[in-house]
Amino acid sequence: MDEERNRFLAMLAHELRNPLAAITNALSLLRRRRVTDGDRTAEHALRIAERQSQSQARLLEDLLDASRLVLGKITLRLEPTDLVTIARQAVDAAQVAIQPRAQMLRVQVPDHGIAVMADPVRLEQIVSNLLGNAIKYTAPGGQITVAVSLEAETARLTLTDTGIGIEPELLGHVFDLFTQGDGGRARAAGGLGIGLTVVRHLVELHGGTIEARSAGRGRGSTFVVSLPRVDAVTAATREAAAPPRMQPRRILVVDDNRDARELLRTILELDSHHVQEAADGVHAVRLAVAWTPEVALIDIGLPEMDGYEVARRIRKRLGKAVRLVALTGYGDAEARRLAAVAGFDDYLVKPVDPDTLAELLRTA
Repeated sequence: MDEERNRFLAMLAHELRNPLAAITNALSLLRRRRVTDGDRTAEHALRIAERQSQSQARLLEDLLDASRLVLGKITLRLEPTDLVTIARQAVDAAQVAIQPRAQMLRVQVPDHGIAVMADPVRLEQIVSNLLGNAIKYTAPGGQITVAVSLEAETARLTLTDTGIGIEPELLGHVFDLFTQGDGGRARAAGGLGIGLTVVRHLVELHGGTIEARSAGRGRGSTFVVSLPRVDAVTAATREAAAPPRMQPRRILVVDDNRDARELLRTILELDSHHVQEAADGVHAVRLAVAWTPEVALIDIGLPEMDGYEVARRIRKRLGKAVRLVALTGYGDAEARRLAAVAGFDDYLVKPVDPDTLAELLRTA
């Protein structure tokens, strides 16, 4: 039963991520081409579309994470991580959702870092989910506070809002799967009631605890995450240096989804890359051998010849001269394992953040 469920979820994620990738690429292209040209109505519409596509991507990942957590399929990559930096990054990312709602966001963090042993990606997911929850359930004009503090050997992240609050009878169940409070308000705010479940499991995987507090309906909520601190001296800094100038690359894009393929090609060409495209595996291999790209972005779910076989054949003919990147809607562990065996150098799950792809191409 678990194996069948895993296959179903992997296929569902693939089918949902592919159109989402095309939508994300289209929005990125519109943003870069400045199609609004100062038109405030068009700019507003574009921002709404961007927020909604990001919301759908987060919802999909929460759904998949909830299943992975139940099955014990999530593995953390632990390293000393600065909780203050993570909190600031989550706050920066949330600005696009906060500004239209005119909410007041207060950030209370120390000048120095507070180190915890954590998976940086998952830790940011914890903060982002809690912050997103506060934004969702706080009325326009309300106040949200994100605070990081150190108490003895415990690092604390506290998120407080002036939102709808939590009824006393629900306080002990807010982290249960599909819990959202009364149906009317849940439907109004949206969501599946799985975000807090994912957060609790991730916090516990980090050896921490999470607590929900509220004085009742209409009186706001507070969530407190407690994590063991580690020696701050060993904490890895995550401050990015100025990226090196992008060098044009010869890039082969292989995807049977025409919209996603053509939009990605256009985006890459805006960065002066030289791009060729293929809609199937056979054409992709022939084109790669004849054109010798520096980078090949290859979808896994191709017709007739899948992306794994495409990678094996290109690697056999071109060796290490080409960097093979899986760009796919499959995000499960088995798909990643098969990609590594097939010879892929990198694995990106759709929809891909343009900055993530740009950083990969800088180092290609």
